[in-house]
Amino acid sequence: MSAPIGDDWLPIETAKTTGPVEWVEVWNGQAVEAHFARDLSGESQPAFEGWFKRIGPRSFSAIYPSPTHWRPIAAASPARTEPGTQQET
Repeated sequence: MSAPIGDDWLPIETAKTTGPVEWVEVWNGQAVEAHFARDLSGESQPAFEGWFKRIGPRSFSAIYPSPTHWRPIAAASPARTEPGTQQET
């Protein structure tokens, strides 16, 4: 799922690196649902760290270049809206 970036976005440095999925900005000014993941052990797979988007039921893809802005998905009102959309009042 992607949506255009709106005005209520925060610098990526302020994003949580644990917890629920967030909206993150990608290079082309669009947003995707993503999460931050890190495994630097290298035990069962190569070490990784960064933002990832879902590409299948059990598959994720790293987001390059790294996002510059973020917004919590739940930050929208109770009738949640995606970035760049407006709620009817």
